[in-house]
Amino acid sequence: MSEWQFLGYLALGAVAITFAVLLVLGIRILTLPTPGPPEPKTDAPYYVVRGDDTLSAIAQRTGIPSSG
Repeated sequence: MSEWQFLGYLALGAVAITFAVLLVLGIRILTLPTPGPPEPKTDAPYYVVRGDDTLSAIAQRTGIPSSG
């Protein structure tokens, strides 16, 4: 085996190890638990807004009229 072949295999091994480490880290990040809504700081009723909520839908669900 020539010196250049050895260096090529060494570089290929380094790339494979780097890819494996990045893959494991990526999977670990993707499987982290998603935090829930924050705990209320008062005893007052609260509503956690979702991404598809509209002001009129929130008002209808909570029984609080929206101004407008």
